[in-house]
Amino acid sequence: RSARQRRLGALVAAAFAAVAACSRSRVALPPPPLVPPAPGSMATGVIQRAIQEGAPIYNAGQASLCAAVYANAARTLLKDHKGELLPDVASGLKDALTQASQVANGSDGDRVAWAFRRAFDEQLRVPGGGRRLGGNEAMPAARLAARAIEQGVPMFNRGDAAGCARVYLECSQKIAGIASEGQRRAVEDAIQESRRSGDASGRAWALRRGLDAVISMASGGGGVPRGGDDQGMTSPRKVSQRKPGQKDVLCDFVSGDGMKFRAMVVNDTVMGGRSDSRVSTTSDGLAFAGTVTRRGGGGFASVRLEPSDARAFAQMLRSGSGLLFRVRCEQGCPAWKIQLSDRSGVSWQADFTAPGRDADVRVPFSSLVPSFRGRVVGGRGLPAAKMESIATIGFMLSFLTAEGQESSSFTEGPFSLAIKRIEVV
Repeated sequence: RSARQRRLGALVAAAFAAVAACSRSRVALPPPPLVPPAPGSMATGVIQRAIQEGAPIYNAGQASLCAAVYANAARTLLKDHKGELLPDVASGLKDALTQASQVANGSDGDRVAWAFRRAFDEQLRVPGGGRRLGGNEAMPAARLAARAIEQGVPMFNRGDAAGCARVYLECSQKIAGIASEGQRRAVEDAIQESRRSGDASGRAWALRRGLDAVISMASGGGGVPRGGDDQGMTSPRKVSQRKPGQKDVLCDFVSGDGMKFRAMVVNDTVMGGRSDSRVSTTSDGLAFAGTVTRRGGGGFASVRLEPSDARAFAQMLRSGSGLLFRVRCEQGCPAWKIQLSDRSGVSWQADFTAPGRDADVRVPFSSLVPSFRGRVVGGRGLPAAKMESIATIGFMLSFLTAEGQESSSFTEGPFSLAIKRIEVV
């Protein structure tokens, strides 16, 4: 193997050791928004792909594996795109790589991941993908917002949502006095929204959306883009009382009915694997496709759907006894898993066979098995009390069954799954 491959292997091994040593952490607030790559800006594309892959891993409590993903991107940037990097960014990435080589425990993994992320964000905050432009009144506000997010996220992750909200509120009030007109309106609207929230977590989320908008405007965007592809075409709706036997649509990806979800892919590349996948919206629903392989020690690809309104999502789950989803296996292995993943990284999952034509699959909550990093961690059945903590719903193609055994039905190669509709029944 090449020296580069050996270094990457050593880093991934160190990351796994760190993860084993660290305790499960709370889900983080969303990462700062991504900006469209400037023409010819290859560095921006590398950074955005790394964040799209690494942020969900960090939010699942695996900071050291996130750091490993970011380290690989940093090496690519310094080797192939150094001319596009700001001098401070290049220096920051080198320092972070030095720290990564010395990772020894979970807290170090968190620190290293943030060292990479600060350098990435600094590069993304510069309009033009690396060329500093003068006279941009939006940039000072964006820097304040970025510093507040850096301070607030660890507080939220430790369970101090109220402290995080205070940091975001103080920053928003400062930004209102110095920002551009669009940024000022964004934070003022966020402050008003936060005052209508009934809990600290809701206030933090509301204020965070305003700070994200501030950064997005300084980067050339006009709103609040999120990492990954936004899926689901309608706003969240109020959940009504269900009559016996009635279905409640979580999301119809063909018609656009139901809640709004954000889709993100999580592949085995976090473990050194070689699988790849992508998710997109089509007129025929949500299309999840790619190639799954066990090369490199991996063997899974997955898509996770994060609801825009977590409280309404939990309420809908509690109102039923299971899920009913319409899917179609268009190519490859038909042996899939449905997953409901909570904020601590536990996935409640069940196996199903994806039909070769449009058809409904029903999975009772009583059949779901809790799994953490491939290991079963409890008895079958998702209790109603746990539904409040469910953060995403997703589909996984894996060489392991829901019970953590090697699947005799798994096959490697190209795959494609059309996801039409998900309901609570």
